[in-house]
Amino acid sequence: MSSSNSELLSVLKAAPVGIGTVIDRVIQRVNPRLCSMTGYDESELLGQSVKLLYESEAEFERVGREKYHAIHTDGWGAAETRWRRKDGSIMDVIVSSAVIEAGHPEHGITFIALDISDWKRAEAELRVQNARWHELFYGAPEGIVLLDNDLRVVFVNAEFTRIFGYGEEEILGVPTPSVLIPDDKRAEGEQAVEDLRRGEVVRIDQTVRLANDGRRVPVSILSKPIKLDEDKIGVYGIYRDITELDNAQRVLRQSLHEKEVLLQEIHHRVKNNLNIVSSLLALQAAEHPDPQLSEQIQQAQTRVQSMAMIHERIYRAGSFERIAFHCYLEDLAREAARAYLETDRIKFDLRLEEVYLRLSAAVPCGLLVNEIIVNSLQHAFPDGRAGTITLELTAAADGRETRLRIADDGIGMQTAGTSQSSDHVGIGMDLIRELADQVGGGLTSDLGPGGTAYELTIPISE
Repeated sequence: MSSSNSELLSVLKAAPVGIGTVIDRVIQRVNPRLCSMTGYDESELLGQSVKLLYESEAEFERVGREKYHAIHTDGWGAAETRWRRKDGSIMDVIVSSAVIEAGHPEHGITFIALDISDWKRAEAELRVQNARWHELFYGAPEGIVLLDNDLRVVFVNAEFTRIFGYGEEEILGVPTPSVLIPDDKRAEGEQAVEDLRRGEVVRIDQTVRLANDGRRVPVSILSKPIKLDEDKIGVYGIYRDITELDNAQRVLRQSLHEKEVLLQEIHHRVKNNLNIVSSLLALQAAEHPDPQLSEQIQQAQTRVQSMAMIHERIYRAGSFERIAFHCYLEDLAREAARAYLETDRIKFDLRLEEVYLRLSAAVPCGLLVNEIIVNSLQHAFPDGRAGTITLELTAAADGRETRLRIADDGIGMQTAGTSQSSDHVGIGMDLIRELADQVGGGLTSDLGPGGTAYELTIPISE
């Protein structure tokens, strides 16, 4: 065997592709790689028609027509096809053929077979990935834009063009900050750009960006750098059109404002009407000749005033849900002292923590405190006796209840009862108990000779 033939055989054996020769499409020679590709031994292939290797006879005929036409014209030809291995499995191959002796295909044809099954699977997977990407990116319900490291537009999806009115050809290559961010949002935009350059995620729940026609579009934004390994290769931004949400919030704010104005007007009118009632009672008390009846009218007046003060606080604070009850108690003590005391012989000791009560609890609590204070001022310190009325307001650590304590160091209910009518005492206690029931709290009392003390536990609703 000549050295050239030896070299040729060496190449055939070492080649990483299947190689063989045919005459009239009958196999004359094969290399080891062709055998390993197909699963056939050399003895099983030699002398067999190459039809043995094809998936079907129709495929065998098609490749023959296409490839041999090219061989007759150009001296070589190639085709992509599918072969069936000995075990029945299918593989994708590219078969390239050329005549051994130019112009004489009858002397034999050499073919090379390259297994491209892995490539085809990768290609199919790539098509699936591309389809997913296309659906995810272009079909997403949010506007998505991809930017390069200079924040110039690389891709935009359909929703982005709908939101902002830019065609893809208009926006490609344009830095988004220069066209989307309005002047009054420049600081926000500059901060976002700085955060992205540092590799941080940018989230803006509610802002506005400019559309192509100058409209201000309410949007929420999520933007994040895109990294390949450790290198930043761009940025993506997701824009959600929140126009409907913004409109709904605007309508809600307007409705809320109207209701607040209405409630303010209602409380203002209630406060004024209560003040009018209080003034009328004051006039009636001043004109009535019966001191006992005048005193009862004055007590009714203080009850009305205690309610009027609550509405005054609500009106001034602008909150219709809760009032600062500790501040209210300060006002109540000051007004009671002004109405009933001509000197400072009776002092108020206020120990009030910051407590807020709902209106439904504040009104009966206010009336209850007013009733107890007035009773103490009228009856606990007779004959010019000096003393102290103590108001304590403390909130429980768990925030579920408030403790209110009203006490005086006067002569006590048992002693005072000898100087006031039993009817008045009964009415006052009944009213105090009824008000405590309205609050839903527990009331305890100490009416001994060393003074009177009431303690009310007020539940705090969520």
